[in-house]
Amino acid sequence: MPILPLKTVPDLFPTLRAFTLAMAESQAPQTRYASVVRDLLPYCDTERKLPERSTNFLSDISPDLRGLVDCVAAEEGRDRIATLIGDEDAARVFAFFAYEFPEN
Repeated sequence: MPILPLKTVPDLFPTLRAFTLAMAESQAPQTRYASVVRDLLPYCDTERKLPERSTNFLSDISPDLRGLVDCVAAEEGRDRIATLIGDEDAARVFAFFAYEFPEN
């Protein structure tokens, strides 16, 4: 827990306000980015929207799309994905990333 410098009682409100604003600004981009990634994951499929269960597993594997691309590019990563989301969903995810990121 942070210790806030408080010189006088009248400084309490402005100090707390400055602190809460700083905390909100520092956390907002991370939350928005995580939300965007989470919103995109269901569409990392060549045929249809991925089921929520598969999306949850993919978000657990990597916090960002770059990490997921790296995971799909490695045999060990593909094995892990197929084990977690099943061969059928995994095949569609692999096809999606092969199409979208052919260099990997």
